[in-house]
Amino acid sequence: MVITKLISQEGDGEGSGIGAISVVGIGGIGKTTLAQLIYNDKRVKTHFTKRMWVCLSEDFSVADVTKKIMEEATGNACHLSELNTLQTRLIETLQDELFLLVLDDVWHGDETEWERLRLPLKCGRHGIAELLPGEREECIESEDIGRQIVEKCEGVPLSAKTIGSVMHRKRTTIPPKLFDHVKFLRALDLSGSPIRRVPSSIGKLKHLRYLNLSKTAVEELPESVGSLCNLQTLKLNQCTSLCTLPRGTSKLISLRHLEIEGTKKFKHTLEGIGRLSSLRTLSKFVVQDEGGCNIGELGNLNLLNGSLEIKNLERVASEDKARKAELKKKQHLQTLILHCDEKTEDDWRMIDNDEGRMEGVFKGLGLAHTRVKQLIISNYMGSMFPSWTEGSSFFTRLVDVDLFDCRKLKQMPTLGMFPSLKYLNIEGNDEVERLGCEFIGNGVEAFPKLEKLTLSSFSKLEEWKLQLEDGHTALPRLLQLTIEHCPKLKLLPPLGKLPCLKFLEIIVNQAMEKVGMELYGSGNSSCSVKGVAFPKLEKLLFYSLSNWEVWDFRVNDGDNIMPCLLELSIERCPKLKSVPGHLTIAYCDEVIWRPLPCHPTPCLEELVLKGQIGELPPLPNLKVLKIIDTANLSSVHENVWEQLELLHTLCIWDCHQLTTLPAGLGKIVSLQTLHINQCTQLNSLPDNLGQLKSLQTLYIIYCPQLKSLTDGLKELKSLCALHIIRCEELQSIPHWLGELESLHTLHIRYCSQLTSLPDGLAQLKSRHHSAHIECMQNLPSYIRCCMMVWSEHWRHILCRIMPYGRLV
Repeated sequence: MVITKLISQEGDGEGSGIGAISVVGIGGIGKTTLAQLIYNDKRVKTHFTKRMWVCLSEDFSVADVTKKIMEEATGNACHLSELNTLQTRLIETLQDELFLLVLDDVWHGDETEWERLRLPLKCGRHGIAELLPGEREECIESEDIGRQIVEKCEGVPLSAKTIGSVMHRKRTTIPPKLFDHVKFLRALDLSGSPIRRVPSSIGKLKHLRYLNLSKTAVEELPESVGSLCNLQTLKLNQCTSLCTLPRGTSKLISLRHLEIEGTKKFKHTLEGIGRLSSLRTLSKFVVQDEGGCNIGELGNLNLLNGSLEIKNLERVASEDKARKAELKKKQHLQTLILHCDEKTEDDWRMIDNDEGRMEGVFKGLGLAHTRVKQLIISNYMGSMFPSWTEGSSFFTRLVDVDLFDCRKLKQMPTLGMFPSLKYLNIEGNDEVERLGCEFIGNGVEAFPKLEKLTLSSFSKLEEWKLQLEDGHTALPRLLQLTIEHCPKLKLLPPLGKLPCLKFLEIIVNQAMEKVGMELYGSGNSSCSVKGVAFPKLEKLLFYSLSNWEVWDFRVNDGDNIMPCLLELSIERCPKLKSVPGHLTIAYCDEVIWRPLPCHPTPCLEELVLKGQIGELPPLPNLKVLKIIDTANLSSVHENVWEQLELLHTLCIWDCHQLTTLPAGLGKIVSLQTLHINQCTQLNSLPDNLGQLKSLQTLYIIYCPQLKSLTDGLKELKSLCALHIIRCEELQSIPHWLGELESLHTLHIRYCSQLTSLPDGLAQLKSRHHSAHIECMQNLPSYIRCCMMVWSEHWRHILCRIMPYGRLV
């Protein structure tokens, strides 16, 4: 059927179009095999004067593919690289040929790129055709073909590609009789296909050992799955419509891997799953009420490894019931997730009677001597954790702990005693008011290996102390600390003493009014820090501290604060009145610059300014400046711009009240890149931009009121690239653009009032081997100039124009 259709493809004249047949389906199911059969068929060889086979990849390059086609067509290596030259040569080669082109492994979906690739292929005689194994235009019904292939196989053991061509992107069901022809199939991978129903005939695949239905729309599996007595692996990951497993699954005594991650609707674990004692992988276990799958089913599954998530722990009735899970015997588990059902705020207020029961349940789980490396607990309803979370003799291999929404905890467990802990994330608590020795423990070294700590959403936390005896240390290896959404936290521990801390962020706080010397490590807010504070800190962020007014950073001779600081960001701190250097200032209207003596503003290399800009100090070493959402840019004194002697990049973004750029910009002699974006009221550019002798790249994007380019730009002798995008009121392009000696890239897109391009652009062609102009605009009303490409071989710039935006 395919061959008949292929050789009957006919156009109606030169350039009329290309006949195309797509063979689509999931990877490995036989698309290429089918294409090879067709490609080598005698009728195909006789009909076409040239046959070409080209393999593609996801990294689609029109020039590379055209080069491969050229090599296939000529049988010789091609040393050309320019697309227009390649296309010209290909046109010459295929001009009088009736050819078949197979593009194997087609994934790319960019229609513009496809049109560019197919353009030179339209030169062939009528009857040319493409065969595309992959994901492209029309699909052929290939059930009959697949059945013919299966019949030819005569039932011998094969991989899943023997049923390949039945699974194209439009099919949602598998023909019931298909499995009759592949009874010896051992592996079947239908992941990512659109099927919604698996026929009961799958139970005939007695030799099947591997079945992958991941990322499909399957809602349920047939009971006959229980007949797959040799099945070892069943993958159902991201089957978002799957609710449960058939009862027959409990008969799969050979099953070793049951993967059901990302199954949001999956509410019931199979009753009787405890009989599958060979299981190594069980990604999720959902506890049910009495009469369903109870937690005791886990008791015999002691070979489990990898990750195990236990959901609905609130349904476990008692400590004794929890003990039957025998988690302490599961020595191969790496990750353990203990999850109680999510609750609303009203639910949390009504669970007081369950606190004692849940504490007993977690005690009964008996995790003290497991070898897990990651422990995640969410929605725990108890007021305390059992004793297995305390002491250095427990969880000796535990590296990562996450506690989510344990809202009723009144005291944090002594996690500081865990000897291998590297990552700790605690999020969501409504009871804890202080963190102290009960959190860090009484050992010589607290949190000895912790590298990353996050404390988030502690609604009542007021104070965090690191009270240590002489000779004791805490957090000696901490690299990153985040404290967020702790609205009542007033006092922080002396974080400046942490020897390895590199990243510190404090986010959303209403109680903190002052940051003083105690943060650096001084016991008295008026004393010196006596040495180096924050010796390794590189990035410091304060965000939305609504009542923060004072930052006390007084230092004495010999003191050194934050010697390695690279970036300081302060955003939405409206009452703060003074800051040091190295920073992003965002929406802090009252800020006054006051640099640290040991780190004055001249060290600053990158600065981001958001909101109102106050008086700026000299910034002689600044290299990158980003100005965002600023209304008073024109108030910056001209001398400030002139002193930016090393600035090479300036970005002005989202300044919607800006009507013209500051005249002082022309004094930035070292500027190489100027990026203007979304300045919606900008209507002109200053003439002295022509003084930017080092400027190489200029972006003007979404400035809808800009009507013209200043003549001063013609002095930009170093300008290499000019990008003008979505400037709807721009009416003309100046003729002198062709005189810019270094200009080789000009992008003009979506400038609807632009009706012509100057003849002067033709002067560029003699100076560069490759220059590119792309115009995506409306030339009057219904005509769009899509692309102009030229090289040193062309005497004129060629612009093909067609109605309705079609590329020719």
